[in-house]
Amino acid sequence: MATAIDVARYFLAVAPKDTVTHTKLQKLVAYAQGISLGMTGLTLYEESILAWAQGPVIREVMDAFEK
Repeated sequence: MATAIDVARYFLAVAPKDTVTHTKLQKLVAYAQGISLGMTGLTLYEESILAWAQGPVIREVMDAFEK
């Protein structure tokens, strides 16, 4: 099973340079989890998604990629 950081690294690798903000990255990783659950019934990663006022936050992704 992948981690949320693995999913974030994937998005950063395929996106054009400097187009993914930290907020966008958090949302992409959270949406990927939701799409996986909806389409396959399986999770991509086990980390929790927190509901913050600015949108979904995965603490591990925030700690690893926030500048």
